[in-house]
Amino acid sequence: TMKKATIAAFTLLALSACGSDPGEPAAQESAPAKVYTIGEAAPIEGKELIITKVEEKASIGGEIGANVEPGETFIVAYYTQKNTSTEPVDLISSSSISLIDDKGNAYAEDTMGSAFAVGLLDNPPVFETTVNPGVSSKSAIAWKVAKANFDKATWTLKVEELTFSLK
Repeated sequence: TMKKATIAAFTLLALSACGSDPGEPAAQESAPAKVYTIGEAAPIEGKELIITKVEEKASIGGEIGANVEPGETFIVAYYTQKNTSTEPVDLISSSSISLIDDKGNAYAEDTMGSAFAVGLLDNPPVFETTVNPGVSSKSAIAWKVAKANFDKATWTLKVEELTFSLK
């Protein structure tokens, strides 16, 4: 009957959408993702990304800069991107970098803290968005977090699919 043919067609369609052939072996567990350390170069989209330093700070830029309230701290990550390709590449924006706690929660960037941290760099990358082959760019990003919650040993930085230790 037409009803049985329709049910059979939908069943076949649903099964084919699953995308696994019963004759194929089950997918193997993937290896845990590599965790990069401070100073280690990580390849990403035609670039090398190096987290050069991570610091805890009560203020960035002194009295006129960004400051925290009691019980808070800034976490500042300094990083370098180097174009390893043969063409100009776009730099990773700070919005692509996340601070992740030991429970997997991501923290929002403190834009004022980041602005002061970048401004205090030697040769700050003021309007730099693209770098030519073989050229590097330094930058920084800051987050304001509760001091009691922060643990440099267990928190990480995530940049797209890459994970960096804070140690």
